[in-house]
Amino acid sequence: IGAFFRYGYACSLKNDITHFCSFGCQYQGLFCGRDDDVLGLGFAYGAFSDSADVTYTEDCEKVTELYYSAQVTEWLNLSPSVQYVTNPGGSNAASDAIVMGLRAGMVF
Repeated sequence: IGAFFRYGYACSLKNDITHFCSFGCQYQGLFCGRDDDVLGLGFAYGAFSDSADVTYTEDCEKVTELYYSAQVTEWLNLSPSVQYVTNPGGSNAASDAIVMGLRAGMVF
């Protein structure tokens, strides 16, 4: 079992997102015989600057992600994920979104 936390700050004069944090946890070896696979759950939060060039109708964007990273071969891992995005693009005109993805990682 592992956990992570990240925080970042950027000057509001040059960046639309001034504060960012993400945190989550993951579990490796959930299934027998799949010792290198990882199941994870994460949350990310980005706060929009009041002095941004673009007018944001919401103060922040939030993302919750569930992913599973499967070690397919020694050099290839595939990671399907599903994300739930609240206030996409900082707009209240857009509905919350569900985003499905697939990442591939290769080691040479």
